[in-house]
Amino acid sequence: MFITKALEKGIDVKVVAEWRGHTDGGKLILDTYSHVRRTHHDEMAKLLGDENPTQGAKD
Repeated sequence: MFITKALEKGIDVKVVAEWRGHTDGGKLILDTYSHVRRTHHDEMAKLLGDENPTQGAKD
């Protein structure tokens, strides 16, 4: 839960990895904790304002 909360608060993944003693620059953290809780997902969507991040995505 610590890593999830740290990432949701915007702490850089490389910093979190270093705190946890990882030497891979955050790869393990991103592979393991890439899920996002619904409340955080909704907050991030609000940052886009009226844009819908799931519509018109071509990436």
